[in-house]
Amino acid sequence: TPTARLPTCRPRRPPPARSCGAAGQSSSCAERRCGTVITVRVMTWNLWWRFGDWAARREAIREVLRAERPDICGLQEVWDDGETNLAGWLADELGMHWAFGAGSDQRPWQDRIGDPRMRCGVGVLSRWPLADEKAYDLPQDPSRVALAVRVDAPHAAVPVITAHLSVHPGSARRVKQVE
Repeated sequence: TPTARLPTCRPRRPPPARSCGAAGQSSSCAERRCGTVITVRVMTWNLWWRFGDWAARREAIREVLRAERPDICGLQEVWDDGETNLAGWLADELGMHWAFGAGSDQRPWQDRIGDPRMRCGVGVLSRWPLADEKAYDLPQDPSRVALAVRVDAPHAAVPVITAHLSVHPGSARRVKQVE
């Protein structure tokens, strides 16, 4: 699981660009101002929707997340059957906060498994509260979605975006989706 370093304090105003020292220095501006940093464990995972033995896989996903202990986790191919949302279930099981977003065209997903109730989307799990959740259809494929949230971590607001890019051939479509 990759980690990111965040400052443990918020500066009142941004320092001048030169205050961080010469290029190649290992200490960050945040370390110089605050003297301390925190480690944030970030993870992303494509959950392979409801293909195969999804009920057993759901339990295994929970156990891997429990073992890895991410602070923030982006999830792709999250299912929602109208009664249970996988991101919500995982959040309840792990004591986390969650958000979910689905593309506006769910037909391709529903047709693949023959269930018109199902929705497929992306989610974010976080040990800290989430705010400003907004889902966006991706260009050229409204069955795919990006979800933007703000994680209200103890010492900083952290913007997080998770997306489920198209699998259609050609990198041009995927490039357009991330622009």
